[in-house]
Amino acid sequence: MTTKPITRFNRATCSTVGTEALAALQAVADKYGLTVARKSGNYSDASFNVTLTFSAKTGSGVPADFARSAPLIGLKPEDYGKTFTTYGGKTYRVTGINLRRAKYPVSAEDVNTGKGFKFPAAQVIADLKRAA
Repeated sequence: MTTKPITRFNRATCSTVGTEALAALQAVADKYGLTVARKSGNYSDASFNVTLTFSAKTGSGVPADFARSAPLIGLKPEDYGKTFTTYGGKTYRVTGINLRRAKYPVSAEDVNTGKGFKFPAAQVIADLKRAA
């Protein structure tokens, strides 16, 4: 299959390239028992920059950095990967924690689009309890 060369970047091409890069690197992560996640990115017409992060796993398969940070904001390590539904009706999957974001430390992705969002810990805890 031949694909058309990308001459300019836009949101759609960045999403496609980022998703394919993540899938390609998943084999490397699996080989070494790691997780790989797409964290952030930006683009201009001429270039696309994406941050992909490899993390060590705990015995249960949860990224070690998530397991270490979760209790500090009231989550449990096993909350990694769980889904929750907001009052707006959208469903999200917990994908990480960034303790440097005091107001919105929990990272999650929309299960339908894969787009990342930030949430307050209290909201995620309440939504996870409601989902249980």
